[in-house]
Amino acid sequence: MLLLLLLHLLILPGLTQTAPTPPNVVLIVSDDLRAQVNVADFFANDSGLPRTSNLESLAKSGHSFNHAYANQALCGPSRNSFLSGRRPQRTEAYNFVDSFRDVEGGENWTTLPGLFKRNNYTTVGAGKIFHPGLPPDNDMPYSWDDRMSDGTWESWMYPTEDACPLKTSWCGTDNETDLEDFKTTQQAIKLLDNITSTEKNSPFFLAVGYRKPHLQWRVPNRILENVPLESVSSPASPDFPPSTPPLAYHMPVDDFLLKFSDVEQCGSANLTDPATAWFSESCSRLWRRGYYSAVEYMDEQVGIILNELKERKLEDNTIVIFFGDHGWHLGEFGMFEKFSNFEVALRTPMFIRAPSLVTPGGLTTAPVELVDVYRTVADLANLQIPANESSSIDGESLLPLMQGMKDDEVRMAFSQFPRCLDGKNYADLPLSSDDRNVWNVYNDGDKPSRRHEITNLPEWKLSNCNEITVEGMDWMGLSVRTQDWRYTVWHQFGSEGINWEAAIGGEELYSYYPGDVDIFRSPNNFENVAGDPVNADVVNELRGYIEIQWNK
Repeated sequence: MLLLLLLHLLILPGLTQTAPTPPNVVLIVSDDLRAQVNVADFFANDSGLPRTSNLESLAKSGHSFNHAYANQALCGPSRNSFLSGRRPQRTEAYNFVDSFRDVEGGENWTTLPGLFKRNNYTTVGAGKIFHPGLPPDNDMPYSWDDRMSDGTWESWMYPTEDACPLKTSWCGTDNETDLEDFKTTQQAIKLLDNITSTEKNSPFFLAVGYRKPHLQWRVPNRILENVPLESVSSPASPDFPPSTPPLAYHMPVDDFLLKFSDVEQCGSANLTDPATAWFSESCSRLWRRGYYSAVEYMDEQVGIILNELKERKLEDNTIVIFFGDHGWHLGEFGMFEKFSNFEVALRTPMFIRAPSLVTPGGLTTAPVELVDVYRTVADLANLQIPANESSSIDGESLLPLMQGMKDDEVRMAFSQFPRCLDGKNYADLPLSSDDRNVWNVYNDGDKPSRRHEITNLPEWKLSNCNEITVEGMDWMGLSVRTQDWRYTVWHQFGSEGINWEAAIGGEELYSYYPGDVDIFRSPNNFENVAGDPVNADVVNELRGYIEIQWNK
């Protein structure tokens, strides 16, 4: 009798337990977004910053990370890293030549969207998530729903747009439907329509990749008109610090220098020496205005996606993650673009909203890394990382920080960037048309002269490795960011990896006051103090952290 009573109680409707509904996930990635957004705990008191009301709303309803860092300041390597959950030293993808699928064992790795796919999520996306071609075909079919490649749904769309008139770097337009980020948003909405109409009981993973504020800065006229030039400040430190090793400098030869008529008119051909590499204040402010306008437009598109979730009554069960793939120089140190280990190139805003899991309005000021995103999102969705991959996936889950753990523990962010300087290596390797054009314009033809006692070339010329295989790389800058310092050391590098025994190409150490988030205005952030004897212990300690990290 007692047994029957117990059985009766167990099947009472009020006592039955149902499995929790798996959360949806929306991942939004912005291209070239530096950590200069008008959001509290970033730079909310600077009236000259781009208006980013939708990111501010996301921050208030979620958790902010105002010291988030890319593991390499270049689109392809950064995206290969955070989408695979592996650092560049493990993916061996340092430029636009290789992807993580090319490294030994990489063909079997599970990506972040792939993790959700194997857990019965509908995984879809639009825009720039993986860098085009890295890996091939946006990693179909491993990462995404088969219906995106078999014709059932819209295929992956990486949109394009018309160039600015006169081939300038920035312009306004009234043809908003031609803008690539507008097209990405509309594609994402179509995918939501597909999911909600056919997969009512299936959770989804939606990735949305915005190109802005990547060049070109073509934006609606209505936005450009609301960013008055007089409100835009000049770079705080337009000169390359004389105490910083020239290896750290990158002449903006790729997206910026060769392609745009206004950049040429502003004197791009004079950028041959980091000691004198700077544009006029009037030119720099125009470009900064273009960049800020592009940030505002991207923020507007983010708001449309967030509103779609609200209108469809999905926001209470949808995790939203937003960040940039890395930062961007806007004239600091005489540099534009990314391609460096400097703070402005590596740091990007990051916000995570996870209803019922994370208290809204939280803030983490400790350094975190984009490679942490993989384990964090898996944790938030309560997904298990495949046992055979757990040891190879880098980073740490940020969920404990988001749920109240003090962020004053010793946390560090590691980044790296290669330099290709040796003329003999370049001469023996196939060059892309852009690379060959650069050699012809700025050097002595296809086989440039060898000048520097170590590198045989001026360090500030042609230092990118965009289309060069590992065999042609000469140096690797290894960088670590703590709460108070950024330390970078330049080691000789090649197909055998880092040469720890050879002479280094230079060291950098930059000081950051606790709580100082305005990296774009504080003078102390622009002086290399690695050579000051008073900092010898700091240099030795941080160098030790780097040696441990890259010898794992």
